[in-house]
Amino acid sequence: MLSYRNRFMLRSAAVLALLGAAIHFAHRSLGWFPSGMGHAMPGHAAEGDPFSLNVLLVLPFLLLLAAFWLGRERGGALERLVPLLATLSLTFSSISIIAGSGGSVEFHFSIFMVLALAAYYESIRLIAVMTGLFAVQHLGGYLLAPELVFGMSRYPFSMVLIHALFLLLTALFTCLQIRSKAREVARLETERQQKQEQLEGLLGRVRALSADLDAAAGSVAELSRESAAQSAEVGSGLAEAVRLQQLQQSAVAQAQSSLNDIAAKARQAAEVTGGTQDKALAADAGLEEHRLGMESLLRQVASASAILRETAASASAMVTASETAEEMVDAVREMAEQTSLLALNASIEAARAGDSGRGFAVVAGEVRKLAARSSRTAEQMREIVSSMRQENERTAARVEEGLHASEAASGRAEQSLGQFRSLQQELLVMSEGIHGLTATIREMDAGCEAASRRMADIAAGADQTSQSAQRLSQLSEAQRTASEQTDGEARRIAGLASDLLAGFQGGDAAAIAAEARLARPGRDDAPGSDLPRPA
Repeated sequence: MLSYRNRFMLRSAAVLALLGAAIHFAHRSLGWFPSGMGHAMPGHAAEGDPFSLNVLLVLPFLLLLAAFWLGRERGGALERLVPLLATLSLTFSSISIIAGSGGSVEFHFSIFMVLALAAYYESIRLIAVMTGLFAVQHLGGYLLAPELVFGMSRYPFSMVLIHALFLLLTALFTCLQIRSKAREVARLETERQQKQEQLEGLLGRVRALSADLDAAAGSVAELSRESAAQSAEVGSGLAEAVRLQQLQQSAVAQAQSSLNDIAAKARQAAEVTGGTQDKALAADAGLEEHRLGMESLLRQVASASAILRETAASASAMVTASETAEEMVDAVREMAEQTSLLALNASIEAARAGDSGRGFAVVAGEVRKLAARSSRTAEQMREIVSSMRQENERTAARVEEGLHASEAASGRAEQSLGQFRSLQQELLVMSEGIHGLTATIREMDAGCEAASRRMADIAAGADQTSQSAQRLSQLSEAQRTASEQTDGEARRIAGLASDLLAGFQGGDAAAIAAEARLARPGRDDAPGSDLPRPA
């Protein structure tokens, strides 16, 4: 397959060969273009030898066919002969036109036409070959067959020299133009190579920069993903912390409410124990009075031993005193029962208070024991007083037994007095215990109030901690979002780097290289690809 330049030159050579055939036909068959037309020189017009004319007519076509045959395979070893054959075909077409027109001077201009066409190859050797053939044509025609070149049998040699001079000058300037263009092309080729080297260096730097940018983008993306994962973990931990803080706040609120309830109940217990203490003091005062009464009774019994006459009156007084004592003993028994009930309530409240009320429970247990003993003692006293009353009644009936009864009554009175003293001592101990219990309850109340205030401070701190954790959770979410955006930007930068590298490796670099190939002579796909290297 022929290259672009060879195809153009062969088509031009074919047109000129056909033009030569047409001129042969017009002059030789139709009589156009008389021989010697345009020559103002002396001489005789003459026709050329028909055989020579036919050879000149056929020779361009033969050269053209040979060129087509050699160029049937592009890149073949014989294709480099196509420019030479095309130049020879153009040269002999011009010679055929001149000879076929009868040597008319007007058709000598075809020489300059084919020189211009041959210059398309930009080869000084081809111009030299064409110029040499035309010089041989003119000199050989002048010497051997002037009628084929000049259309006359005789032609001045000076005119031949003028023809040769202008032919040589035209060829010379054409060669100078080709050489100048070759130098310019060489300079452009050098610049192209320099630019190509610069482009390759730039492309290498772009590749390195793109690789670094891609690696940096990958590192940034990896760090962004790690930061987003850590932010998600921190956010999850903060959310769990917020949940735990809320649970802690709820527990603190419940504990504070329980402490307030305990403090209220402690105040109530303090009030109750205070009342119990007052009642115990009152009972002690009553027992003191009973003790004094018993002492008086003892003195009366002693007097009864001495004075039997006063036995009836003393017995009546003893009956009255015994009834009063029974009432007082009933009152003491009732107070002992109430004290036992209060101690039981205190034990229940101490059990509710847990470890904090353990000491209070011990004291309440002791108080309840004392109350039980007081109740038993009061019951015994009631029985004693009842017996005394019965004895006094019997004493009134049996005065004769007054002495023995007085002694028995005196002994029982002393015993009762000792019991009253024991009961009074026990009531005093119970009063002191109740006083200590009241102080303990008041201290527990103060402790509950202090714990409640501490719980309130803890709740406030937990609320602040929860708010801080929520703010940190929001900041963590914002950081995670920013990390995801950074990851996306890093991926976009990596994509841009890849696109930049692909653009330099693909479209842009290929386009610049294609332009460089088009501008370089000697390439098969560019005009002038079939030119030999400039001489």
